[in-house]
Amino acid sequence: MVISLGSIRSGNVEAKDLKIVIGDVVYEEEWEPMGPAPCPPYIALRPWDYFLFKRYTPTYVVKDRDAHVKTLFNMTIAGTSHYIAVARMRLDYAYSKLGEDAEIKLGLDIEAPLTRTIIGVKPVVLRDLEKTLEYVTREFSEIIASAHSNNESYYLDYESKMFHLGLLSLLAMEVAELPYMLLASKKGVPEKLEWGPGTIDETKPFVFVIGDTPFVVDIVESLESKNMANVIEVGLGGCYALDLWRITGGKAKIVALQSEIKDIIESGVVDVIVVGENGAIPNILDLAKKTGTKVLITTPRSCLGLPDLTSKNTDEITEFLSRDDVVGALITDPKKLAEVAISLSMKLSAKRELKKKAKIPKNIWKAKPPLGAFPEEVVRSVGVPVVMGTMPGVVAVVGCSFYPKGVEELGIIVEKLARRNYLILTTECTALALSRYITSETNESLYEAFPDNIIIMGSPTSVAHIAGLAVKIPAIFAKIPLRGNGPVILDYLLNRVPAVGLAWSTPNEATAAMAWGVLRAGVPVVVGPALAVAGRLFLGNPSDKERYMVFDNRTKKKVFAGPIPEHLLYLAKDPGEALIMISKLVIRLNDGNQCRSIKVSHYIDFYEEIHKTLPPDLDLYIRCEADIPLTRRKQVQEYLEKKGWEPMEPSLIDPTILPILLGQVLTSTIDFITNT
Repeated sequence: MVISLGSIRSGNVEAKDLKIVIGDVVYEEEWEPMGPAPCPPYIALRPWDYFLFKRYTPTYVVKDRDAHVKTLFNMTIAGTSHYIAVARMRLDYAYSKLGEDAEIKLGLDIEAPLTRTIIGVKPVVLRDLEKTLEYVTREFSEIIASAHSNNESYYLDYESKMFHLGLLSLLAMEVAELPYMLLASKKGVPEKLEWGPGTIDETKPFVFVIGDTPFVVDIVESLESKNMANVIEVGLGGCYALDLWRITGGKAKIVALQSEIKDIIESGVVDVIVVGENGAIPNILDLAKKTGTKVLITTPRSCLGLPDLTSKNTDEITEFLSRDDVVGALITDPKKLAEVAISLSMKLSAKRELKKKAKIPKNIWKAKPPLGAFPEEVVRSVGVPVVMGTMPGVVAVVGCSFYPKGVEELGIIVEKLARRNYLILTTECTALALSRYITSETNESLYEAFPDNIIIMGSPTSVAHIAGLAVKIPAIFAKIPLRGNGPVILDYLLNRVPAVGLAWSTPNEATAAMAWGVLRAGVPVVVGPALAVAGRLFLGNPSDKERYMVFDNRTKKKVFAGPIPEHLLYLAKDPGEALIMISKLVIRLNDGNQCRSIKVSHYIDFYEEIHKTLPPDLDLYIRCEADIPLTRRKQVQEYLEKKGWEPMEPSLIDPTILPILLGQVLTSTIDFITNT
């Protein structure tokens, strides 16, 4: 119940516009005017999706399109549910450690840019994030109901709903990141990160934590309280290892990528495996049985047929798990699990001969500590280089580490982009795997060779910070209010922010859910051959100029200013094609002349390196003579003359698609559905 009072006076105290809320707490702070779309329901954003579908045709390389789309839809549901579960788990854990009223003070001006934009809320304390999760879970239940056999049947609406699931995933990721950022701020993040199996001391008892579980904090804190920090090894493996390393203040060691967890377990060096969210790798119990390792499950989402021993005391659990015929148990109490992991690893290590026979690689690879959220001063520092084109664009390299041909191909792409001053943002296992790549010219790791150009963001949920960076750009440089202003921000991202996603590993549910959120924001994504199995792309058609029409705020007219961005989801067959497409997809409609000439120069260089000629569509990206790269002026001018090129009029525009979308949305949506 809400009671609103115009004003109230008591003695010398006067309050105006007071709201009394029974059953909840409301912070009445007008930090920004509320935009048109706070907490938008799915149907409100559906027209935006159909605009994207009209420009970028969903293209399928499978026979049964409808069945395939439903498969992708179910895959996306699984991925989104994962991020929602992670957010809930982390938030509840932070409540237990810090309290629901813990202030979200992280030294940032904009702590939760996605929540501000989509929900219309500026979270002040941890409990405020419940508003974001409430929206996410409500919309999620609405969307997954479409999977019922008597509900949705149209393939494009499934695609649209996958985009909405992607947005919900990004919001859940942001909720998940903030509790861990607060926990990490209490520990302090080390300045250096060395990782790999070579960091393991095989002579010590070893607890191997895989997947995402904040319980690792309790294990480390318990060891410290017992003065046993140097007695037992705590290792981390998998996609969430960077986050767990961060919240333990670097006290737990990162020893394996997701693709290497099986190898570490099979080596026999592990005494106890602690399995968190997304950590139940295939056949984990069979692997444990072969090596005499015990498995402790931390979440009911991965019961694996094991008994729940949470209600038992520590000694009882340890004694039970010491039996040869018992492989593991579920323990959902963090402190109890920590005690069991410590006592059990000591007990098993003392009696296992297999430990002495363990053989693991001795490699130590050097990486960089994860950044987490982008501080505003860092965003401002890249503003001028991005506007001038000396930093041609931002490339987010995401995904797991299952590369059919190893990390070499991805390393080549990242090295060549970094040499041309692109800003590379990496996450999860990919970020760690790239530390193994040695550059061709300096014989250094990528992070040593390009310390300012390649940044590790964190684990999978840190993609929220990459999306947050994109959202902060219009807030900082264009002074666009974020609060409930989703449609305006989406329009800005599509037309003005030179960002591209890159995924080179095999796909999984979580990656899919994340990707659809990025695509819905109008950020193009290039994928490698390993993702061909996804069976669907979003492709443009440069010969169809009507697709790329935008509204010029300066002239108040619809104009064609180039097929920009050309595609939304593109499959590259090799690193060369990926570089060509990335260099083209960072081109934006609002580029200044110097900025455009530099971007065009990179596009020409990458294309010429592979095909030994100028790009056949170069004329579409040169609006006037000032866009021609100085080092290529004569060559390009001759090319343009042969093409019969004429300057675009006007050559510089202030682009938006909102007037077109708002004015034609109903008609265009109906026409598009009818025509397809």
